[in-house]
Amino acid sequence: MSSSGLNGPHPHPLPEGEGGHRPLPPGDVDRGGEPTCSPRAATLGRPYGGGEGEGTPLLTVIIPCYDERETILTVFERVRALDIDKEIVVVDNCSTDGTRELVAGLQGQERVRVVLQPRNMGKGTSVRTGIAAATGEFVVCQDADLEYDPSDILRLLEHARTGADAVFGTRLSDATTREGGSRLFSRGRRLVTSWFNLLFGTRLTDVSTCYKLLRRSVIQGIALRSRGFDLDFEIPAKLALRGVRIHEVPISYSPRGFAEGKKINWRDGVRAFWTILKHRVALLPARGAAPTSPPVPRSARDHPLSASGEGDRPKAGG
Repeated sequence: MSSSGLNGPHPHPLPEGEGGHRPLPPGDVDRGGEPTCSPRAATLGRPYGGGEGEGTPLLTVIIPCYDERETILTVFERVRALDIDKEIVVVDNCSTDGTRELVAGLQGQERVRVVLQPRNMGKGTSVRTGIAAATGEFVVCQDADLEYDPSDILRLLEHARTGADAVFGTRLSDATTREGGSRLFSRGRRLVTSWFNLLFGTRLTDVSTCYKLLRRSVIQGIALRSRGFDLDFEIPAKLALRGVRIHEVPISYSPRGFAEGKKINWRDGVRAFWTILKHRVALLPARGAAPTSPPVPRSARDHPLSASGEGDRPKAGG
């Protein structure tokens, strides 16, 4: 996001139309007529590595948030407590319940940056903003509620450091089912994952998981477009198109209900099916050309425990 922060220009500006939007001038509105959340977007805090003697962090944790006043600080503290070399990028998506003020108060903490969006741009845009700002070797998104346990990130990172470019945390492995919650949501997740596997020839168990730990050099090289929850499906689709093998590690999960602030609904499920189909159709050959299949993952021979080959189902405990 090419915005001016309180500490100077954003160190990693986003090109308009790719990963972010230009800040709106004071008093402006978005194209839909929605008033801006604040006169300008702001980026607070310096990037990791800005101080003398500092190097590249091992991990960037992105925390997108919208109206999560009751949980945002708890999640932030749990992420900060992880015993790993990291930076944290918190992106507020124009919260109106006091979350924005709490997030802004995190300014000044070591290796923490805060991005305040000028209007509600969707969760996908917030995650893309964090990805573009990341400086760590690996990048992962942490939801601002308490559904996902940040300690599981360490297990994903441990697997990634064996050489994997993409490690997903699965709630739906054959070894153990940890998803809980509504049967409707459970069936929806499984249907979407089966649809993805059918179209891309993979053997994932949980394509819609929030925990997608990715090598930064890989994800920053992919042009992401989604602005909402459909980013969760654009990312694995484009990884598959590039032959990046996706690994899975079982994680814990404590789902919340709509009364507790859950925001995803059945419309997002429909968008998921469409997003997956749209990116698979991109592989269809032109008329008269030879049929095209998804590329063979380039790390297939190196990582026999990945989620695209035989004998790759994740086991309990790692």
